[in-house]
Amino acid sequence: MRVALPRVPAAVLGIALAAVVGVVAASVRDDGGWQVALVFAAATAPALVGAMWTLVPQRSPKMPENPEDSVEFQWLQQASSGAFFDLLIALGVATAASAILDTELVPVVAFLALAMADVAVRYLVLSRTQR
Repeated sequence: MRVALPRVPAAVLGIALAAVVGVVAASVRDDGGWQVALVFAAATAPALVGAMWTLVPQRSPKMPENPEDSVEFQWLQQASSGAFFDLLIALGVATAASAILDTELVPVVAFLALAMADVAVRYLVLSRTQR
């Protein structure tokens, strides 16, 4: 089995960024120490390695010349557009309800989760119906 060597720099960069996050967290906290740095680095490493894996550009012979021409890209564009419209409606309704009821706004994390779930469901529906 051959390891995908072009992806190694992305993984190393993600681990290095996680180590930086750990060192910063340990230096800012009062109870800081190498244990705190290790815990924060371990907690953020998977997300940062995944982000670098996605963000660091890689060219593979299997990739299409113009990925924008693929049907999956079109499905993602349609799903994202529909989810954005849904998100605008949800934010408007929540803001109006908050103003009328004189309550605090709903946390942004809830809308982020709503948008991500909306895109995923729309993409799944498009991929099933347009095959």
